[in-house]
Amino acid sequence: MTYFNQQTYENLDALKREYKRLAKAHHPDHGGNTANFQELQREYAELLKGNWEKTYKTANESAIPPAMWDIIKKFMYLDTVELEVVGAWLWISGDTFSVKDSLKALGAKWSSTHKKWYYAETTKKRRATTKNFQTLEERHGATKVNRQHGNLLG
Repeated sequence: MTYFNQQTYENLDALKREYKRLAKAHHPDHGGNTANFQELQREYAELLKGNWEKTYKTANESAIPPAMWDIIKKFMYLDTVELEVVGAWLWISGDTFSVKDSLKALGAKWSSTHKKWYYAETTKKRRATTKNFQTLEERHGATKVNRQHGNLLG
């Protein structure tokens, strides 16, 4: 790969931003070469097929910010739930009804859209999304927490 070979992309949005930047620079209407632009498009299409995570994302532990590990540790003792990191959010699913009060005490909130609990450090209000959970996973990358070993599964 010529255009995307040296960089790492946190998520699909970062990859798209880089593609747009490169496309503006190499587009034939803006002084670029047609062959170079076609090569750029080919590389981008290949990455969008799902190969970008395998190629550009580093090991699971480094994909999660260190601050997120502190948050995960708060929820690890809840045996009946499954933990999944999607972007900068921790999503909690499984048998959550029995530990509802504990989840609230830890600062988790219920998402009626996704039918899961979530925890996010950010206080910035965001516009509600109607996207399904699978779309969020694809867009931001998802990593399940392996409770037995205290590490992450891809």
